[in-house]
Amino acid sequence: IYSTFISPWSDTQTPPGLNVEPGYYLPPCYRSVEVSPPAHQRMRTFSDEILFYVFYCMPRDVAQEAAAQELYNRNWRYHKELGLWLTKEVDENGKPVQSFRRTSADNVDRGVYIFFDPTSWQKVKREWSLTWDAIEERNPSPQQNL
Repeated sequence: IYSTFISPWSDTQTPPGLNVEPGYYLPPCYRSVEVSPPAHQRMRTFSDEILFYVFYCMPRDVAQEAAAQELYNRNWRYHKELGLWLTKEVDENGKPVQSFRRTSADNVDRGVYIFFDPTSWQKVKREWSLTWDAIEERNPSPQQNL
């Protein structure tokens, strides 16, 4: 048996002179105090697909709300009845052809929209008659201009 081993059933403390510090090395990265930015600030760097993943896979979480706000800032709108995100048709650079706003006086707007389908995990383009009451409205984030 090892010469400094004390029985697990021993009632005595460590014998005098046997105070041995364990030899370990703490990497410098563990001593760093740098704090990563909050999740809502990092959302701006994520792709649309990652934002959709966060939105659909983290329900009732702060990250879901941050992802929804960032999608809104990127001209995506949430259709409350369908439970899908949609945006206006985009050009070859990926920018929306028009911003999301009412183009007619009535409550229905017909046009080409891109829907994100969470079951197939694809963006699907289709012609759609949009009822403005079915779209969730929220204020743009003040961080959008940063």
